[in-house]
Amino acid sequence: MSQIAMEIPVELKPDKVLKVCLLEGDCYITDFEGLKLIEASPKWLVDITPRTLRTLKQFGFTGEVKPIIYKNKIGYFKKPARRFSEWVAIWSYFSSRGNTKAAEVLNLLAIENLGERLKGAS
Repeated sequence: MSQIAMEIPVELKPDKVLKVCLLEGDCYITDFEGLKLIEASPKWLVDITPRTLRTLKQFGFTGEVKPIIYKNKIGYFKKPARRFSEWVAIWSYFSSRGNTKAAEVLNLLAIENLGERLKGAS
């Protein structure tokens, strides 16, 4: 039987929440959630052109996707998901194309991460 991930809502700011699925120590984000967060079409990852894929790879995108089963307060779901590093590449791509929502997500994640790193260093 597959392991079940736990969905955890992470508040990036009061009106922006990222739903992260934790599975075996790794952070995954469903395709729907990762695209919804930056207001991109839910079909965008399905319709990628070879040219866009080449550009995404320059940002570190591998294309690796994993169907995960996760639990939240509503129930159990099975959806395609990608590791957090894949989403950083996708959001970086969108940000480089002028998507301000993607730029904001990257900014919010970088600021918090730096704070956590400083706490660990002191």
